[in-house]
Amino acid sequence: MPNLPLTIDDADHTFTVHIKEIKPYTTDEITTLLQRASSRTKLYILLGLNCGFTQGDIATLVKSEIDLEAGTITRKRMKTKKSKNVPIVCYPLWKTTNALLQEHCQPSGTLALLNEDGGP
Repeated sequence: MPNLPLTIDDADHTFTVHIKEIKPYTTDEITTLLQRASSRTKLYILLGLNCGFTQGDIATLVKSEIDLEAGTITRKRMKTKKSKNVPIVCYPLWKTTNALLQEHCQPSGTLALLNEDGGP
């Protein structure tokens, strides 16, 4: 193959990785989001902020992982739960997160939160 570079440092065969700047929400933006959100959406936002949950974590949250009396959620993250050495984490909930979770937690079934159609 005559066109391969002789070394990895060949200037004609380099590439650049562009790193995007992360722009976090401001306190005012989060306040506005929470003020305008429905009660259920507010819960989802707070689970993200309070526990770092993604939509997958919220969709797979089961009632046995929630202790409303203690105000905690104890679980492995969905993304890493199949790995051997992933610790179980106990997330202390903010009062508002706990109250909204109590309000929206399903009375029956395994999953704690369902959408309006009854799915995760």
